[in-house]
Amino acid sequence: FVTNGIGGPTGKEDVRIGYVNIGNISAPGAAQTLYNNIVPLQVANPSKGRSLKVNDIFTQYGYGDTGSAYTQPGTGTAGYQDVNSSFVKRFQNNTVASFSASGPSPYAGGYVEPLVNWNTVAPANNLGQGTSFGGDSGGPYLTSFPTSMNITRNGSTLNIPNELTDYIGAIHVGGSSVAGITPTTKLNGQQNWGVPIDQALYNWQAAYCAEVPEPTSAALLLLGAGCLMLSRRRSEALARPAADATAIDQAA
Repeated sequence: FVTNGIGGPTGKEDVRIGYVNIGNISAPGAAQTLYNNIVPLQVANPSKGRSLKVNDIFTQYGYGDTGSAYTQPGTGTAGYQDVNSSFVKRFQNNTVASFSASGPSPYAGGYVEPLVNWNTVAPANNLGQGTSFGGDSGGPYLTSFPTSMNITRNGSTLNIPNELTDYIGAIHVGGSSVAGITPTTKLNGQQNWGVPIDQALYNWQAAYCAEVPEPTSAALLLLGAGCLMLSRRRSEALARPAADATAIDQAA
């Protein structure tokens, strides 16, 4: 696994491009099977009208932890507490709440970038809404081409209608959690955020894509046969208390 293109177009964004060599795909074998089963995803090009907007529905994928149901004592506010389950593919749907102009990101690291913001939804509902947890950083927010799938929850089968499966519109980087509680606890309405694919970021990654060799012996980018993964996978962890009784659920 090799990384390149760290820091985005300004050099100060929480994004990078990752390459992984899967081996020789010109002959039958495990490398060829893996390559043939990769489904490419496309990065949303804002110039084509595909950038995320306020109130847009998106699907967030991640391989991090999940959450168990939680009710805050005293207020009765619903939420989730972290459960260690890394490397299990999960998704949740959500809605863009707002955008932040480019500026210092709300966690340590020195990043200066725009953010797309959305809110934790608790308790989980039949639209598949929820929140992110540790280990989801670097996961895509996907838009376009809605599909549906059945999931089983508490013994009942639910049809989730809005799983979106194409066009990476943003990359997940963090979220807010309740200060002073272990395990990490996230309440209904607390904010989460990702780095949106704006035109500058799209153009930046496209230049690196031009350097990718033809897949013969074969370098592929994570998540498909195109230039797709724009952020490293990092574990989100309770970082520091904040004055508003929240903490930043984000890696150092």
